[in-house]
Amino acid sequence: PSIQTTITRGSLNKAIPDNTPAGIADSFIVTGGGTVLGVEVTIDSIVHTWCGDLKVTLTHAGKTDTLVSRMGTGTFGLSQNDLINVALKDTATRGIWTATAADSTPQGGFRGSWRPGYRSAQDSLAKFIGTSAAGSWVVRVSDNASGDLGTWHRYTVRVTTTSALTNNEPVTS
Repeated sequence: PSIQTTITRGSLNKAIPDNTPAGIADSFIVTGGGTVLGVEVTIDSIVHTWCGDLKVTLTHAGKTDTLVSRMGTGTFGLSQNDLINVALKDTATRGIWTATAADSTPQGGFRGSWRPGYRSAQDSLAKFIGTSAAGSWVVRVSDNASGDLGTWHRYTVRVTTTSALTNNEPVTS
């Protein structure tokens, strides 16, 4: 049997430092859970004035997946604003790196399901399959060019495991 646990980290309201590749991180500790069978990440809200500047990664068990990096084409990526309810999963039809200005919704921002990755290179959340769910999970957001600012508000990680997670406490910093 498999068990899916949803971990939502909201009310972060963290300013994303301009042109700082180290960025900012948020993490949580999981105990229990057995073996990872699948992972999906949703960027519920990053408000930023140039999505092409952003890089978002997930790190766990010594592995790092690039979820979003320099969306779009060209040297500077997409100039459109905001990532709102962007679901990153290996089963999505399109890669986030293929996003264009036309994909920015009338409501504002990018939405929908996308495969994670960087430019023409898909990264895969499958790299976490088979690892122990226990341990630290870290999501990092960085701005990698000057001139635009943003705030990271909320994200969700869905982890499918062989047994129930017994704890998913945020790491306070």
